[in-house]
Formats: sequence, C-alpha cells, structure tokens
Amino acid sequence: TNTICNDNLKTIYFVNQDLLESIIDYDSNFYNVLDTQFKKYFPMLNDFYANYEIANNRLELGESQQEITSSRNKNTEKFENLLNNTMNIANSILKDDFGEDINLSYEFDGGELHEDGNKFNNPNISLKIDNINTLKSHFNEAKLKLSSLAIFLALVKIQSINAQENELKLL
Repeated sequence: TNTICNDNLKTIYFVNQDLLESIIDYDSNFYNVLDTQFKKYFPMLNDFYANYEIANNRLELGESQQEITSSRNKNTEKFENLLNNTMNIANSILKDDFGEDINLSYEFDGGELHEDGNKFNNPNISLKIDNINTLKSHFNEAKLKLSSLAIFLALVKIQSINAQENELKLL
C-alpha cells in the first residue's frame, strides 16, 4: 500500500517569533493563548478546554448548577496544577539553563458563573515576571522572549514526560 504510518513518529515542536510573542503579550489572556496557539502542540490541554466547554453545555441543558460547579472546580484545580508545574519548570530552565535571575508566575481567575447563570466565564490567566504583570512596559524584548521560550520549553518537557518520550525535536 501507499499509506504512511506515523504511529512511531515523535512530535516536532515549531517555534517562531509570533508564537513566542503571543505567550507574553500583556494584552492577552494566557488562557486564550493556550487555547488558540498551544492545543495543537500539547494534547494534554484539550481535556481542560473540553471540560470547561462541557460545563457550559450542561448549564444550557438545565442540569444542576451545584453539580456542574463541583465538576468544573475539579477541572480548574487540575488546570492550576499544570500551570504551577509549568511555571516551576520554566523558572528552573531560566535559572539553571539560561543563568537568569527572574521569576515567572501568574494570577489565575477560574471564571465565575456569568450573571445570567447560563454559562461560566472563561478563566483568565495573567502572566507575571518578577511579580509584575505589565510585562511590555517593564521588561526588554530579550527578557520577554527568553521568558516565553522557557514557558514553551516547560510545556514541551511536561508533554514529553506525559507521552513518555525521551527525545525533544524542536524547530
């Protein structure tokens, strides 16, 4: 047959300036960046986004708000664990591999129930460097790109561990 089997191929991660800039764009919600830019590279994110969407769909169907909120809160807790792990690895990369003395963190708003009660607002994630969230007005482009690269590499590392891959292919 003339088919190609890609079952044994490793994931190749493509990084460009636009992707790196989207990570640290202070005007954007990092939750949206993960959704629009990163889900295609990191399948581990798909479950979190699907669970948030499912919660809204269940609300629209009139299911119990208390039960949905409980389920959504569990998803949010797992998502925050991923974010914490990502920031810890990114900070380690910055310090150990790049020799930088900067600290990445974030503020997380899990997205409350919309005032009409028919859906939850999307979570909001605000990235910070050295506890400052107005990144572009406080840091030069080199620090911003280095920080965004560390976040991207942290996600790659987490994905590789989850997929039990030992190789990293980065373009």
